[in-house]
Amino acid sequence: MKPSDIRLANVAAPLGGTFGRVENEVAMAYGILVCKFFGDEWRTIRGGDLYHAISLYRERPEYRWLLNPFCRPDFFTIREKGLVEDVGLTGQGWIYRFTDEALERLAFSPWCRPGVRKQGPVAPTKN
Repeated sequence: MKPSDIRLANVAAPLGGTFGRVENEVAMAYGILVCKFFGDEWRTIRGGDLYHAISLYRERPEYRWLLNPFCRPDFFTIREKGLVEDVGLTGQGWIYRFTDEALERLAFSPWCRPGVRKQGPVAPTKN
């Protein structure tokens, strides 16, 4: 599964029902967009990369949810829930990466492209 296999375009809010709250889902979607933008592979995410990728995607009409004032990311909660792990800090801010649990939940989610989606029980949502 690659970041481009996760459907984030043309939705009101991304990853609904996958990570418990819209704030968590938006934070996860931001990270996925960064990974998609920088080579379409799962990688560490830096604050500066996040700003750069999101500013470019905001201009595209299929990513209107980035302009939705109710779609605010909660990066602290996704870290507390074990969906991302700290890698460190730089002059560009926080550096993190997705955990195996987060990638597994994405792979079982309805947001994953059908040909790639894993079959079986869907990983439970943690609230």
